[in-house]
Amino acid sequence: MREIHTLTKDLYVITIHGTAFDSNAPQLQTRARLDTGIQKGKELSKREAGKVIFVPTGRCTADLMAQYLINNGISEKDVRPEGKSRSTLEELVYLKRDILPSIEREFKKFVDLLYLTSNYWHGKRIEDDARAILKHKFEFLSAPDPREKAIVDYDIAQEEWKLEMDRLARKLPFFNLLPYLAQQIAYLKVRGFKKYG
Repeated sequence: MREIHTLTKDLYVITIHGTAFDSNAPQLQTRARLDTGIQKGKELSKREAGKVIFVPTGRCTADLMAQYLINNGISEKDVRPEGKSRSTLEELVYLKRDILPSIEREFKKFVDLLYLTSNYWHGKRIEDDARAILKHKFEFLSAPDPREKAIVDYDIAQEEWKLEMDRLARKLPFFNLLPYLAQQIAYLKVRGFKKYG
């Protein structure tokens, strides 16, 4: 259990949206997201603006991203990996439901500003989803994408489709249960179907 602090300065959270890794090394777009988050954290620290907490996200990438942050000068005590989400929507639901309340309890203070970090082409969807899900004040932190143009163009084309799917999903009456339902389906695939198959 983490120690409880009473914080008098502002409390900032920098989330870094999870994406691809090769073995244990972040791919180019992932490294750009991480480096952008680290740079913002350093800027806030230089101004002594307040406490900065980093939240790398993604089921398969959060711990690897956390290690990258620590290896690049971020204190381990300031890193809170979120390792359950498999999509932008799930990430935001887990942030709202689990991560941000935990940080606010720890510091006895509401988060003053949340930075959502990803590549520039992902910003429209993250902001659209965040406006619908989060109650916190947030800003999108835009990272470059140094990959080949054709690969980036493909991801940009996918974003429009994903944005529409996210908007449809948010209209479902059981939307906030989606991460839970996804976990149960995954559990059934691993355990339940074998048992009854």
